[in-house]
Amino acid sequence: LGSMIARRIDSPLPPLREGELDASASAIRSRLAEDVAHETHYAVLHAGSRRPWATWSIAGLLIAVFLFELPGGSTNSDNLMRLGALKIPTTLTPGESWRMLTAGLLHFGPLHLVMNVLVLLYLGSRLERAWGPLRMVVTYAVATVTSMGLAPYLLTLAENQPEAILVGASGGVMGLLGG
Repeated sequence: LGSMIARRIDSPLPPLREGELDASASAIRSRLAEDVAHETHYAVLHAGSRRPWATWSIAGLLIAVFLFELPGGSTNSDNLMRLGALKIPTTLTPGESWRMLTAGLLHFGPLHLVMNVLVLLYLGSRLERAWGPLRMVVTYAVATVTSMGLAPYLLTLAENQPEAILVGASGGVMGLLGG
């Protein structure tokens, strides 16, 4: 296999001449060239001029907030409430709408954090390169706050509304997936 690779590198195939491909093959070749150009430009590991600094900043913020959770326990409900988790039903925390934002920064255990950060880095990097940092951050923030605002409302539609706490960046990450 190594000798075949070396031979191909030493004597590459000649370029295609005009008219050598039929219409169907030309269309496939054009589509492949477009796909390669798109993936090269928007690939997560692309080393181009547009670095996904906003995505990495959000990931760093989520990790930093998680470190603040650790002393009191990242799965301890009282600790998460003290740090800003969203209580459902929201009538138990009247006038504390700021929890819709802070709950999106907290995570229930390390696995929850790792899964959200990995998906954020994958999707956020691609969207930040495609849209720019401002549009990606706005999409993430709006999706986070909207999901935290809608979840309690949707649970009020249930007959036996459970009492629970809501935390995590999953809403923001799903907003990026929708993006």
